[in-house]
Amino acid sequence: MNPKVAARATAILLAFVVVFNLTLLLGAPWGDYTQGGKDPGVLGTPGRFGALGTAIFFAVLALAMLARAGEGPLRNWLPKVRTVFAWFTTLYLALNSFLNVFTGPVAERTIFGPISTLTFVFAVITMITTRRGYRLIG
Repeated sequence: MNPKVAARATAILLAFVVVFNLTLLLGAPWGDYTQGGKDPGVLGTPGRFGALGTAIFFAVLALAMLARAGEGPLRNWLPKVRTVFAWFTTLYLALNSFLNVFTGPVAERTIFGPISTLTFVFAVITMITTRRGYRLIG
């Protein structure tokens, strides 16, 4: 797979999470699907601030993966900085995937288990295909 395609796929899936969290911030009644389902329905004020923080965090992760493939507004960062951010993103997505698949309420696992796993897979593909010396086959 082309590294730019993998990075874009990662960013699109992360953007879905960003939009989801912004809707929570604005009062969407989907508390069952986030933050361990501890606030079913509309999140309270602390939960909404948590959703805002999550949205910002995931937006930065998306930009880091795009930068790794030489795209997005962070593409001109120093290569070592891009690499550190991209590896942090990949490792975080591994943990996030594990937690979304094996913990939390069924509603959260059902929606975010597959999304987080697919996001992690695309991040790994991005990391592999952007390694120095890697050659695309075909």
